Amino acid sequence: MSLFHRFFHNKDLNKLTLENIEHAMVQNEFDRGLIRELIIVFKKRVNQDGDERFRRWFSELHYQLPKEFESEAAAEQLYNMHSGWIESETKKLERETKLSWEEQTEDIKHLSVRARKAQLVVRHRLTDIYWDLLG
Repeated sequence: MSLFHRFFHNKDLNKLTLENIEHAMVQNEFDRGLIRELIIVFKKRVNQDGDERFRRWFSELHYQLPKEFESEAAAEQLYNMHSGWIESETKKLERETKLSWEEQTEDIKHLSVRARKAQLVVRHRLTDIYWDLLG
């Protein structure tokens, strides 16, 4: 196991509760509708896999998107429903990283612009939530 993974797994995953994640999304000014959508997906995972496996899964996302939002169609739907927030967050990420959104989404350049922006923002901001809770 790499040093990076050991560091991640040694964190206190008990802080990764649905309530804490939702509170952190509110504090980080996520779009309210997006919060609801994400919490629905997360609750399904908790019900299916249990709390412990959910916490481990969330901790292992690390700049990856939950599978439920990986398809181009799902990502475009997210963009269409939350475009104002996604555009605003895309600009913030460009300032924070000093990289264009195109550079930040090289790994998914086969997707549409809308899908790329939605996936970029969601995967980055969920990782920010992880760091907020466990950092």
